[in-house]
Amino acid sequence: MIDLPKYFFDRNIETKKTGKNIGKYIGINTCLFCGIGGYHLGISQKTGHVSCWACGSHSLNELIYKIEKSWYKVNKVLAEYVLDADKLIFEDEEKIVVKNYKLPIEFVEKFDEPYKLYLKNRGFDFLELRKKYNILCCNSGRARYRIIFPVFENKIVVNWVARTILANDKSMPYMFEKDSNNPIVTRKELLYGLDDCNGDTVILTEGVFDKVNIGTNCIAMLSIVFSKEQILKLRRFKNFFIAFDNEEKAQKRAKVLESYLTWADNINYINFDKKDLALFDKKEVLELRRLCF
Repeated sequence: MIDLPKYFFDRNIETKKTGKNIGKYIGINTCLFCGIGGYHLGISQKTGHVSCWACGSHSLNELIYKIEKSWYKVNKVLAEYVLDADKLIFEDEEKIVVKNYKLPIEFVEKFDEPYKLYLKNRGFDFLELRKKYNILCCNSGRARYRIIFPVFENKIVVNWVARTILANDKSMPYMFEKDSNNPIVTRKELLYGLDDCNGDTVILTEGVFDKVNIGTNCIAMLSIVFSKEQILKLRRFKNFFIAFDNEEKAQKRAKVLESYLTWADNINYINFDKKDLALFDKKEVLELRRLCF
């Protein structure tokens, strides 16, 4: 969520908040996507939704790109104009409080031995993950007996991913915040590791353990089922290495993912014998990173 009025003012973009075709949106006279005038393009300060009566819906990131002409600058804008969580916005006399999502209180920093043992058995160092990824654990409530990976965007927590440590829990090994609890970013929009990327090259994996094992410039899609919202967040990158599991279903979905990355300069596949990247040892990780970066 960014301060849209200030951003548009700083860019000398004329806007209106009342009048024909505008409703409760911030209106821009000429649509930046289709070029039609008459304040058909509107942006909601409350949700960030961008819509033109003529050409339909767009993402806020796409709108900023149209103004800045650079995907690199999109992230700078999102960081520079981010709204303070306690700031109040007045929109058509309706007071709107910017979302200030907090992790559930049952998520704790103190790791009991079963959690540490689970990580050790998977080849991960508990202290290293704590330092790099702020991991937590949960002993009660909906996400009990799970390791928690907070998800960051623009340096704030927007949601979380939880992985069970119970070997017999096959029904829901991974869990996320319920949309009804109002995370800043909902499950369908979620990417793990987006804040951990720089440059225009990225490795796309499936799960959080794949990502944390590979390190920076690696993003977990969190499923082989992905959304338009997730794809749009990837537009800042130009070169992709897709590293989904070797299972047939996962490889088919990787091909589907490739078909959506229409702006990419290069798309490559990483093939490996092991089931997933989380099983790579340190030497193999270094070799992979040397290949990609």
